[in-house]
Parts: sequence; structure tokens; C-alpha cells
Amino acid sequence: MKYFSKTLFSVILSIAVLTFVACEADDTQAPPQQEQPDEPNTPSEPEEPEKPDTPEEPKDPEDPEKPILPDNYVMYGDEVVELKSACYHLFDLDNLGYQYYISLSPAEGLDYYMEFVEAEEHAFLSLGEEVLAGAIENSEGVVDVMAIAEDDMIYSFVANIGNLSIEDYPFDHAMITAGRVTVALDEVSYAMTLRAEYTTAEGVAVTIVASVPYVEAELPEDVKPDTESVITYTWNGKTVEKPLESAYVEETAEGVIYTLCVDVVKTYVVYEDSIFLRFFVADKGANDSFDMNLATTTEEFSLRLCDPIKGLDYKAETTSRDGLTGVLKVDRGIVSVELAAQDVEATATFGGEYRSVNECIDVVDNGRELLFTPASVLLDNSDAETFKVYVSSKAGVTTVDGMANAEVVITYPASRWSTLTSGNFVAGSGMTFTIGGVTYVKGEGDAVGMNCQFISYDTASGRLTLNANLYTKQGGVAIYYVGGYVLVE
Repeated sequence: MKYFSKTLFSVILSIAVLTFVACEADDTQAPPQQEQPDEPNTPSEPEEPEKPDTPEEPKDPEDPEKPILPDNYVMYGDEVVELKSACYHLFDLDNLGYQYYISLSPAEGLDYYMEFVEAEEHAFLSLGEEVLAGAIENSEGVVDVMAIAEDDMIYSFVANIGNLSIEDYPFDHAMITAGRVTVALDEVSYAMTLRAEYTTAEGVAVTIVASVPYVEAELPEDVKPDTESVITYTWNGKTVEKPLESAYVEETAEGVIYTLCVDVVKTYVVYEDSIFLRFFVADKGANDSFDMNLATTTEEFSLRLCDPIKGLDYKAETTSRDGLTGVLKVDRGIVSVELAAQDVEATATFGGEYRSVNECIDVVDNGRELLFTPASVLLDNSDAETFKVYVSSKAGVTTVDGMANAEVVITYPASRWSTLTSGNFVAGSGMTFTIGGVTYVKGEGDAVGMNCQFISYDTASGRLTLNANLYTKQGGVAIYYVGGYVLVE
């Protein structure tokens, strides 16, 4: 069973008919029974009083000790709840790939994810195309939830059904100790067969079994957003209005960060060179919608509006927002901001596509093209003289052998390790930059220069922020990555 490609889904999005076959009841009658002769008279024994009827649980014909389960259900410990509505949508998240968004509920007649959101009881499972494809191709459709990379921005599991209340994210497994999702996709009907098995932190087993049809996620005409992506601010009596050309959304362990930029920035490392609005909201995810009154909210937030050319740099947060009024709203990825404070007023709306914070960009003649999305970084310090930085598009790579096919390998003198870990650049002589199997050395061929920097390096959390660049006569390559790393010594 193969996963869907983007080309395949462009063909099947119009399919909306599913056929169900119902079996007629068997009307065959049993043959009449022949009359039996009367039994000879025998002394009558006292009759026992009749026992009241007690309902029996339906039994599994193969195992009479087990009750028959519904076709679609969630089991939490001994509690079983039938899932009467199930569907999945496919969302194109641009650089992040496709998102398989599975919605389940005991309520009947639901077939659009927002209807599930509004239902009193529901469960949602979100899986990325890369994770699902790898599972189907390499492990018979089995996804080990605990092995999903911490910086995966798509995976999540949220359930509120009966006594079950659970949330799980790749960066926060506090509510579970194990998770396993098995998925198969039917190549004819495109229906999904799902079995999800979790163990809660309290040791309770959770099982979800469902057949999940695909439903096109096209928004109804009356709710389709018509959003212009633009930012306007008035400061010191002057008004500036610019279209928003780049936007990022980053999900962290603490919350979600949106960064909206006027320019088509090379990578996230240079967003501050543009006019930008950046805001953080605690305890929210990239798929969450929320509406905040900036003057009165008790939720933790921070925001920054900056124009580096004109000198505007306004900052506010929950604990420091004197005179701030306005609203900050995100509705299914559509951003709307209005704010006024001191001598600045601003509005911003964004309804376009978001870029991943993690990018490897090819820059040629001021044009830009995404080469790949970095998902793993390994630092190889095992050689006494030369250290290496591996950057791979594959998530969860933890060994040097596993990095054999890494898209980028950067080498530098071991003596410069302390330079990197202190946040400074390693550049120039003694370095090589290999991408796509081609190795560049400064001053040779097309290579004009190269550098590498750890913007942050946190051994306690095992996370780093990497900025690396190759400069050639035609342009070059820029890499930005924030997430977990592996150090080999």
C-alpha cells in the first residue's frame, strides 16, 4: 500500500462517492417440529421459582469470553465508545509537505473537521506525509510515536471522549509512555485503516480502531477567507504600508511563534533585516486558532514590530504592555492583528502560505529555491583534527553511518569548536562545504567563501540553532536549522 503523492491527490480530490452494501436479513423459516408422545406420569417435584431475565453481553463467536466491539471505536481501559463519525482531510502545508488530518467522534453525521471541533467529544490525529510514507514503505505502516522528531511540526494526537482526555506532541510526551499508530491506505477507495495504541502516564491502555474515508477539505464558499497579506503602521506621524512577502510559523515546547516579513528573506536568520511583526503565544500550536484582547488577556504573549531602516522597534508582552490596546487573532492560519500603543499604531493581515523555519535555500542571481528541509543535525567530533557538521533531510538520524547520504557536510579544524559553541562564526581557510556530493573549498573553482555558526547551543536540552552559508560566483546556499542534535565524540 503506497502513500499518496501530491500528483495523485490532485487527481482524486474530486472523488466524493462511497458505496455501502447492506445485507438483507435471512427470512428462511425452521421446519416444523414433530409432536412427541406424552411422558408417563411421574411424581411431580417442587418447581423452582423462575429467575428474572438478565441481559447478557454479546459474545465474540470466536471467543465467547470477549464482547463484540463496534467497527469503529475507542477503548480506554475497560470503557468502549463507538466512533460514529470518522474522516480524514489532506492539507498542503507548502514546505512542510502534506498533513493527514484524521477526525473521529461518537457524534453522528460529521464529515468536516470543523464540525468535529465543535462536537462535545472528539479525537484528532495529525501525521505528516514524510512520517507516513516512511512507515508504509519501511515498517508495514507502523509509526512509533516516540521516535518522531521533536521539531516535527505536524504530528499531534488530541482526544476528549468519555473519561479519556489526552494531548500528545513530538516535543511533549508527558501524558504517554508509549504510542504506536498503524495505518494502511486503500489504493482504490483511498480509505484509511487506522489502529492507534497508546499507554498513558498512569499506565492505562488506549486503543482506537477505525476505517476512515478521505473527504476533500475544501472550505465552503461562505467561509472561504479573502485575505490581503499586508502590514500598515503609523509612527511619528508617518504611515508605511507594505505587502507581506514571507511568513514563518514555528511550534516550540513553550508555544507558537509567527513571524511576518515584508521582504522575500533568504532564510529565517535574516528576518530582522526586513520590516517584520513577530509574536509568540504560550501553550498554542501551529494548528490552533485563538483570539486575544491585547489589553486584558492573562495568557502569556509577546510581540515585536520593527522597521530597521526607519528605527521603529516596538516591543510588548504580558508583563509589560502599558497603554497597549488591540486584538491578536489567528483563525485556521489566517492572521489578523490590530494594535495601538504610545506613538505607534499598526494593522497586519496574512492569509498566504507559511515557510518552514528550517530551510536549505539555493540562491542564484537573487532568486531563491528550496533545496530541502533540514530535519537532523549530527556533530562528529571523533577525529582529533577535523570536526564535521552533517545536515540531513531525514528525521531522527543519530549515527555517522546514518548520515552517509546527508545532503550537506561541513568540515572545519577541531581547534575552532570553542568558537562555534560560543556563538561566533567559523569561516574561511581550513573549511570545506559539501552539498549534493560536490565539495567546495574557498578560493577554488566557483567557491568564494563559506561560514558556519551556532546561534545557540544548549547541551542541557540537546538543541541548537545552526546558520551556515556557501558563497559562489553564481550565488550560493543558505542553511537555517533549529532543533535537536546528536554529538559524537
